[in-house]
Amino acid sequence: MSRTYDESTPRLSLLTAYRDREEHLSVLLAWLHRLRDTERFTDFELVLVEGHVQPTAEAAAQTYEWVQYLHVPMSGVFHKAVLLNRAAAAARGQYRILLDVDLLPARGVLAKHLMLAAESPRCLV
Repeated sequence: MSRTYDESTPRLSLLTAYRDREEHLSVLLAWLHRLRDTERFTDFELVLVEGHVQPTAEAAAQTYEWVQYLHVPMSGVFHKAVLLNRAAAAARGQYRILLDVDLLPARGVLAKHLMLAAESPRCLV
């Protein structure tokens, strides 16, 4: 199945499963915002899926137009695979990267990953 993309659709989706890491999330959001400003690389979105009884990250996520936020009510065990599958289903990008909330992509890495993926669509990078 082929998708059509326009200028408003990001080609790269960063998929993040989240629960109970407010400080990590605020640092990640600020870092990605800074990368968008300093590198002028805006061809990505963050798909943040929170697995928690009550949503706690929605307000922080709604600060940025490039963040998609989903809440999956769950308690007990953190089902990261379930959350990442939900993120993948919601992703608008042609290419996807799993991104933990406590990892910050280095400068230039997102653009490089997108370039490599576009040049080698059949190769997992």
